[in-house]
Amino acid sequence: MSIESTVIITSAVVWFAHGWYLNDRLAKVHAMLDRVLEQFHGLRTYLYDIDSQFDDEREVIRRRRIDVRRG
Repeated sequence: MSIESTVIITSAVVWFAHGWYLNDRLAKVHAMLDRVLEQFHGLRTYLYDIDSQFDDEREVIRRRRIDVRRG
């Protein structure tokens, strides 16, 4: 095996390992982002339930659900 082929094979292995590592890091970032977004959704749901400014919207949604059930 010549030096050139060793360098090429080593470069390919390092390239695949680097891609694997970056893919693993990206998966961890997506998992962390999913957790953060779930927390914001929980906060949004909580605020939506207690805030009186959304009373009209809740009423419209309730009426729509009743109309769909009848429809």
